[in-house]
Amino acid sequence: MAKKTVGLDTGEETHDRYGRLLAYLHLADGSDPAEALLRAGLASVIAIPPNIDRLARYQEAESQARRQRRGLWGHGYFAALAAEGLSSDLSGYHFVRGRVDRVGRSRKYLYLDLGPKLAIRIAHADWQRYFDFSPESLLHREVGVRGWIVKYKGHLQLRIHHPAMLEIKRMT
Repeated sequence: MAKKTVGLDTGEETHDRYGRLLAYLHLADGSDPAEALLRAGLASVIAIPPNIDRLARYQEAESQARRQRRGLWGHGYFAALAAEGLSSDLSGYHFVRGRVDRVGRSRKYLYLDLGPKLAIRIAHADWQRYFDFSPESLLHREVGVRGWIVKYKGHLQLRIHHPAMLEIKRMT
């Protein structure tokens, strides 16, 4: 295996809440291994603000792989799960689809319920900073969402920070 020189570019936020370094990797020739993985269909885009400077590039790379059904996009295992059929003990990173049947609010969060089993959780601060539409406009709309599912007080939740993690299906 050939040795290659790599470099790191940090974004606006240099460390996460656990103290881990947040950085983009690049090769000496300027190429971006993350973008290459996305183009090959070997990864999916994750948007965690404020480090979203490469988001548009990464979304385009993933979109190309999806259209051509490369890598994970051609494998049924990675197809979006129906929200109504989720197991109550499901956890981990998943793609889910469902209809928003309720918009709820707490002091800190906005909740988009996809049926009785799953709520998408978005901090009010993230909604105000990154989303440019009303949450109520999603009522009764079919959406796709990606992220980490966790169980909280007996219910499944999937927290997102940016609209890139939410796909709003076209009305038919």
